[in-house]
Amino acid sequence: MKDVYIVQDLMETDLYKLLKTQHLSNDHICYFLYQILRGLKYIHSANVLHRDLKPSNLLLNTTCDLKICDFGLARVADPDHDHTGFLTEYVATRWYRAPEIMLNSKGYTKSIDIWSVGCILAEMLSNRPIFPGKHYLDQLNHILGILGSPSQEDLNCIINLKARNYLLSLPHKNKVPWNRLFPNADSKALDLLDKMLTFNPHKRIEVEQALAHPYLEQYYDPRQGLRGLDVLRCRCSSQFLTPGPVSSPSQLTHSDSFEPLGGAVSGSSGFYTFTESLHPEMFPGNSALQQCAH
Repeated sequence: MKDVYIVQDLMETDLYKLLKTQHLSNDHICYFLYQILRGLKYIHSANVLHRDLKPSNLLLNTTCDLKICDFGLARVADPDHDHTGFLTEYVATRWYRAPEIMLNSKGYTKSIDIWSVGCILAEMLSNRPIFPGKHYLDQLNHILGILGSPSQEDLNCIINLKARNYLLSLPHKNKVPWNRLFPNADSKALDLLDKMLTFNPHKRIEVEQALAHPYLEQYYDPRQGLRGLDVLRCRCSSQFLTPGPVSSPSQLTHSDSFEPLGGAVSGSSGFYTFTESLHPEMFPGNSALQQCAH
């Protein structure tokens, strides 16, 4: 055998393009988030970190199926490995980067992907990035400006003295209530968002806990987990997006016809995790510091 071919479904667009043109209903947000987390649970079950979750790496089609793509930065989860030199070179990923990646260079965990999903959830709620930092320090300031100053317990978790001293030198900031940032959002969605966007990675919710959160209860049965749970699909209106390749601009319109169907897709078809390299924007970046210990 000389050649190996991988055949994948053709997807019409991605979440980045969708959010540029359309406000999502709560039903769409919930269903997309469920699929992201379900795919992430499958990835994490293989002890792999995706490390580059962002809207442009989430592919969509007209029936609202979502698939995770671009595993170019994926790595085996190894808390003892020095990860310097990978994520820090991708400025396009900075907005979805967990604070421990910027404050530490060694030992980060699966919680970095949960942070990215939290940033994506916030973006679905408002159609704009929640932490649009222009550079390394600006990114930290955006995060602290919303989450507030880290507690002494969280500061003690930062081993690197320079990183800790920098955070201590900043003026104290209070946490901004989520319902002030997203006044029209579902309260359960905001509760889950709060658990995802937690500064301390050891206090951050895990993917299994996120799937079992009340916000996703209409889709997920924690007693069945992934293997026994059928994937509920949704029917979007025919005007939800126009057919065409991902590379062409999609004209998206508002749709209120989100209806879960009784028919389901079998479990193996629901693992929306596909390897495909899209949007490999590379820029020089700053590296930093070191990771939190238990």
